[in-house]
Amino acid sequence: MASGPIRTDPLAIDSSSAAFGRLHRILPRRGTAQAERGVAAIRDPEGSTGLSIPFGMRWGIGSAAVAVAATLAIAPTALAATHAPGPALKTSGKAVELGKASSITAITEAGTDVLFAEGKNLYAVEGNTKEGPLFTFSSPILALAAPATGITYIQTGATVAEYQADDEIAHWTLPSNPVKRPFTSAGLLVVGTTVWSWTDWSTDQSGFEFATLSKINTKTNKVSVVSNFAYPADMSANSSGLYYEITNSSQKNYLVLSTPGGKNTQVSSSYVDWPLALAGGRVDVLAPHTNGNFYINSFSATLGSATSARVSNNSRDIADSSAGLLILQCSTASCSKASVGVVSSSTGKVTGSVSVPDAYTLLTGGAPAVLTDVSGNAYLVRLAG
Repeated sequence: MASGPIRTDPLAIDSSSAAFGRLHRILPRRGTAQAERGVAAIRDPEGSTGLSIPFGMRWGIGSAAVAVAATLAIAPTALAATHAPGPALKTSGKAVELGKASSITAITEAGTDVLFAEGKNLYAVEGNTKEGPLFTFSSPILALAAPATGITYIQTGATVAEYQADDEIAHWTLPSNPVKRPFTSAGLLVVGTTVWSWTDWSTDQSGFEFATLSKINTKTNKVSVVSNFAYPADMSANSSGLYYEITNSSQKNYLVLSTPGGKNTQVSSSYVDWPLALAGGRVDVLAPHTNGNFYINSFSATLGSATSARVSNNSRDIADSSAGLLILQCSTASCSKASVGVVSSSTGKVTGSVSVPDAYTLLTGGAPAVLTDVSGNAYLVRLAG
């Protein structure tokens, strides 16, 4: 358990909800060797309403979307297990309607369940049923992370709070961005005693803005700024540290590994502001090359020995999962005809694809799952091998 300030309930939870006491059994149930992950909803950096970076700025589709920033924590002896090819994916159970896609502000897998936020309200999907609201906060929820059994992290405004079952046990205040504007989007990635946080303030008027990246040590309660020039959402973390994409004052772009202890390793990269995933001991980035074709660009855990594998130009998103490295591909501009399969980062070959119409983003780090947008409503679609 992290040490922290005495509980003061800065988030003003409304515990009158009938579902309040059920949160303890909806939080993650996995063991310590399982993946730890945090997922956040974001706004389109171009300022449109609720569009994700991959599907808003890059593709200009969807009426409203949730972008996923995920973490993958694995046992210290290996970065990640290598997934053997499995049977074809298929949809599992019925699609669960979450609500208006434009109102979903954060989402994370929590063991076999899913936690998500609609503005100030926290909900869960348990099995094929939407439950809640479990909590109601005084401010909109910007980010969620569920790193271990019975523990969740919730960000509202500049406050990140750690909960054990129904009780807040610690909270921290994030530093403001350079222009001291209110946060409009955020993400949390939790591994062990380190909480990585990105916050952004893009609006319709501001357009794209770089994110402020912060690090919280839950053991010492120290909060520090890592970078003010990070690309929002395109990052992942494991026990080695946080992998992310940045620029500098000379507009040179880099792929960076920051360790919990503060050591930074960076390599010059042309593949920034594109989906990043950790899988099979690799750092994979889905991005186009100068020839206009799309590739999965793979780096070693220390950001060396880069390789590239050609994939379809219909590729939109990648994410690690228990089934392997997932890839979302759309044969139409609107993604009305979309599929999800397992992709090899060494060959680019996709196997086991399943049709998931109207898909717009993948959930990361656990059982395969995807979000779809049907007539402005968001649905959770689970996949199985």
